[in-house]
Amino acid sequence: MPALQGELYFHRMNALRRFVFLRHYLLSGLLMIFLNPVNAQFPDSLPFKTLNIADGLPQSFISSLVQDSTGFIWIGTRDGLARYDGRKFKLFMHRQGDTTTLANNIITHMYIDSRSRLWILYETGDIDMLNTSDEHLLHFSKHPVYGVVAGLVRSGNSIIEDAAGNIWLLGTNGGVFICNPDKNFIRFYSEQQLGLSDNKITGIVAFLKSIALVTDTCLTILNADGTKGACIPYNVSNPRLYDHNEPSNGTDALLTAQGDIVIRHNNRLIIYITKTGTFREQPLPETPGGPGYLLVRDKDGQIMIASTKQLFMLTGNYEVRSLKRLAHKSATAFVSLLVDQSGILWLGGNGSGIELHELKPPGLSGDSYTRNFPKDLLMDYLHVPLQEINKTFVANISSYSFRSLMANDGKIWIANGNKDRTDKPAILYYSKGHLVQPLWKYSDSSGTDHVNINALGLSSSGKLWGIDFYMRPVLFDTSSLTATVYPAIATTQAGQAFSASSIVMDGESRFWISTASDGLYYYDHVLKKVTHFTAADTTGALPSNQLMNMIQDPDDQSVLWIGSLGGGLIRFNKLTGTCHTFTMKDGLPNNTIYAIAIDRLGTLWCSTNKGIFSFKRKEAEVISFTSSDGLPCDEFNRYHYFSLPDGRISFGGINGFTVFSPADIASDNFQPNIALTNISINNEPSDYGLPGSPVMAGINSLASIELPHSKNFLSFEMASLQYNTPEKLQYRYMLEGFDKQWVYSGTNNVVTYTNIPPGTYRLKVNATNSAGKWSPHIKNLSITIRPPFWKTPWFITLAAISLAGLAYLLIYLRIKAVRKEEQQFANFERQASALKEQALRAQMNPHFIFNCLNSIKVLIQEDNKKNAIIYLTTFSKLIRNQLNNTQELVTLHSELETCRLYVQLEALRFGDSIVYEFITNKEIDLHSIEVPPLIIQPFIENAIWHGILPKNGGRVTVTIRQEPDCFICMIDDDGIGREMSIRNKSGQTSTYESKGMKLVQSRLNLHNTISQYGGTAEVLDKYDEEGKPIGTTIILKFTRQQ
Repeated sequence: MPALQGELYFHRMNALRRFVFLRHYLLSGLLMIFLNPVNAQFPDSLPFKTLNIADGLPQSFISSLVQDSTGFIWIGTRDGLARYDGRKFKLFMHRQGDTTTLANNIITHMYIDSRSRLWILYETGDIDMLNTSDEHLLHFSKHPVYGVVAGLVRSGNSIIEDAAGNIWLLGTNGGVFICNPDKNFIRFYSEQQLGLSDNKITGIVAFLKSIALVTDTCLTILNADGTKGACIPYNVSNPRLYDHNEPSNGTDALLTAQGDIVIRHNNRLIIYITKTGTFREQPLPETPGGPGYLLVRDKDGQIMIASTKQLFMLTGNYEVRSLKRLAHKSATAFVSLLVDQSGILWLGGNGSGIELHELKPPGLSGDSYTRNFPKDLLMDYLHVPLQEINKTFVANISSYSFRSLMANDGKIWIANGNKDRTDKPAILYYSKGHLVQPLWKYSDSSGTDHVNINALGLSSSGKLWGIDFYMRPVLFDTSSLTATVYPAIATTQAGQAFSASSIVMDGESRFWISTASDGLYYYDHVLKKVTHFTAADTTGALPSNQLMNMIQDPDDQSVLWIGSLGGGLIRFNKLTGTCHTFTMKDGLPNNTIYAIAIDRLGTLWCSTNKGIFSFKRKEAEVISFTSSDGLPCDEFNRYHYFSLPDGRISFGGINGFTVFSPADIASDNFQPNIALTNISINNEPSDYGLPGSPVMAGINSLASIELPHSKNFLSFEMASLQYNTPEKLQYRYMLEGFDKQWVYSGTNNVVTYTNIPPGTYRLKVNATNSAGKWSPHIKNLSITIRPPFWKTPWFITLAAISLAGLAYLLIYLRIKAVRKEEQQFANFERQASALKEQALRAQMNPHFIFNCLNSIKVLIQEDNKKNAIIYLTTFSKLIRNQLNNTQELVTLHSELETCRLYVQLEALRFGDSIVYEFITNKEIDLHSIEVPPLIIQPFIENAIWHGILPKNGGRVTVTIRQEPDCFICMIDDDGIGREMSIRNKSGQTSTYESKGMKLVQSRLNLHNTISQYGGTAEVLDKYDEEGKPIGTTIILKFTRQQ
């Protein structure tokens, strides 16, 4: 019995072990089925790209992955930091003795805050803070204020930012640091201060306006000031989260889009529902031998859970649903992950670099050729039996000779488009999974040389037409199965084999025919009228004579869409005969359009040498697809296109073909940021951080850059920060002030300008997303090239002032010299005038003396000694006065005194017959008024001798008066007047010759010439009431001296 009992016990234990083992795997299998309801729909997802050391990574252990607000990917490794832009890595490394570099190269964790500051934790316990915009680095743990954190912050997910911008860091000793670099403060709260005692902290998450601490037994909500708010115990199975055996192991925690908290603990999720204040537990499949699960949140707040082989998503009701199985090119596990802004999953490996997985379904697929393009389509997609195919000409048809046309009744007509001769048309149709070969016959029985049909078309009523290789229209009567061949259309190659690419018909008899080498023809079959359109370098002309198939615009019957080899996509207007061409400048991936198909929404689909693209006719919006989107190749072939009855479209290329439903292809609406990633000046790399670089921050953070004129050869690298297909993103740029329009560079991401003239410019760069849509984000950089100093405004102004000063100096010196010459000339003239005046005075003095001596002689002859003595005395005074007046000007007082002496002499000579009077105003200062000497005396002399003496007596009155601008001297006599005096002179010979008046007038003229004070003499004749002369008045005016 004991032995039997022992054996029974042994068998029972084995059965129990088998039951437990089976139950474990059954439960695991059921759980995987429950969690993986759609696994069968997704094959294993291979990465579409891998990045490793050969691509530029500093090291293959990827400890952390983050993306900044601009869109750059920052990669932490155990040998430095890398920034990735889709094409290149920029490395940040520690250099011994250089404090501007990283504190260490072994990075354990990174966190990016809302201000784009990258917090870097190192294995040494150091912490750096890198501004990802300007690339300025702060050694946080060595800072005088923040240095208290050195070596005291946990590795792993231990940094978080709250709503107020404060940074919280989990301490290695159980406490929490809170700091704010903008406000320059840091504080520490111990577990005791937080009221946690022995309740160990395992994780941290931003929550509401503060944070929540994931602890061993509860979720602890902290207030903004660090005080404990609420402690919510976990009401789940196994409510203890702290592992005393692995105290360094933390728990990941994320906030959902609904504001709930998701905690990953081992192979389960603990979800805190904020609205109800309760917890929900969600199991995860076991991952034996793996590193467990990692949580990640995308830009929309969607939580994803990743294991080594599986990617899950957390639904809105917090169910775990499988997204896809992950197939890796490396057997190693991954230790970090990221979902970037465009929805790409980044997996950082443990020594295997980075894998990039596309989370969106591809929408496009590719098949390799098994037979050839038409046979694979007919058998695999239209399910035509091989036996049927082998009974028709399709069995031996070339893919390049395959022609097809969908009729209004749903039939798809297929023709053999080679140029072989035939005795019956090689045309059949597909319908409902079968090929039907009608028994065609030609309507003529003359043995005409018939060749195969090169293009098919339908009239408005549905009649089937074709064009053969001799450009002859052929009408196919589908009722009588008769083919009628009409005369060839007149072409430039009449009578020769000719390749028509496609036909579009207007009405019943008007043909539009595109050709492979001779442009476009319009043919009116009734009128037999041909119009030929060929390529020309003029606006509105065809860009190429090599045309492929055509599509009638479904909304505008006057428009044709034509593919061309090298000329782009052509929009041809039938009414005007002109076209508008869309090319790579408009966003097309390539200018060679092999084939055009149209979907049920009216969108054009075109195959090219660089993939395929869709084209919205009204918006001219281009979306491109390449092999990276699932196509079998990028280079497609002529005539390899087909429209399936269910709306799918097929294009064939050099390595396979694609069949797709346009409605199933998700459009890429991501709008990537465009960044400047590098700058070279005069062919020298000059990015921030390089020796000799003139830029003081990362080039992408700069709003402007200023350079001397000698550094005007600039190259910039740009990047559209979308990472699924960076090699197919297209770029354009413009330097405002230099370029007049956008410069399209295709996929080339380098901008180069040489010999930029001095001035201020604005560089604008733009790029497409992976679908070919131009991003609305445009990167701008103001560039100022300083002119050489000799072209600067201040130098030009100084030079202008100097030149103006020099010119002024030269002009001044010249004017001074001219004035000096003029002054010398004036002096000479003045001297000449003075000499002339002296000569005139010299003429007057003898004349006066002669008259005076003549009077003395008369007195002596008359023995009038007394009067002769008086006369001689007065004469001597007068002569003495004259001799003293040798100056150019004398005072009016002196001049009047001379005149008195003269009148006294004459009165002595002629006795009582001469009466004289001098009248002056006492207020007039006669000593201050200057006049030429002997300027008044001749007029007095003339009044006496020619006015008074012929009358035998009279009166002479000299009056001086003053007016505002002049003074006036009037010599008035009551003699016989000038008229009588002139008659007397002409009738008799006088013993007295008067030269005084002529000399006075000459002296006045000289006086006016050499003096600024003018003088005038006016003679007025006086008459009585009967008109008889009663004397003369002389008025002398002299301008008043100021």
